[in-house]
Amino acid sequence: MDYPSIYISLANGDLEYSTVYYQPQHNEFFKNAGGKEKLEGVGNLTPNDIQGYQIDKKTADKYNITNIEQLQNPEIAKLFDSDGDGKANLVGCNPGWSCELVIEHHLQAYELEDTVENNQGQYEILLGDAMTHYKQGKPIIYYAYEPHWISTKLKQNKDVVWLEVPFTSLPKSMGNLSEKDTSLDGKNLGFQIM
Repeated sequence: MDYPSIYISLANGDLEYSTVYYQPQHNEFFKNAGGKEKLEGVGNLTPNDIQGYQIDKKTADKYNITNIEQLQNPEIAKLFDSDGDGKANLVGCNPGWSCELVIEHHLQAYELEDTVENNQGQYEILLGDAMTHYKQGKPIIYYAYEPHWISTKLKQNKDVVWLEVPFTSLPKSMGNLSEKDTSLDGKNLGFQIM
């Protein structure tokens, strides 16, 4: 079930609860489904949820890639091109998920629209394709969140690494967050750490 449908189902009483409530990304879904009059956020089940962009460690080490801004360079972006158009193919999230808004915002804010393509569709299928590329020794770049099954297969600092962002920039609907809100272990990942 997509996130907007979850919130509407909760507000209408079709569902009793959901373990999903990402703040601030889901603020609009919450508000549009009736807000505090119909819904209540009751706490964290999994603290320190992490979101951001990951690439394979082999490519990161070979080309010294640490920041997504480096993909402004067409030669760096081309390393992650899986469809032959010269742009990096970033595995994005499902249309309708709030992360798509952040990814599209980041592509503009970090001036990556000419070199990075946000591949959207069924996230799990796109990740499966990325896993196939990884097993073939090809570079991969994808939007990641934890906890998620991909982090049990591709281990941080062994198989993949988080990319930093040059500065914190989020859509206005998500409020004013600072680098303190989006940093993990001194790395600004560009998404709120919850």
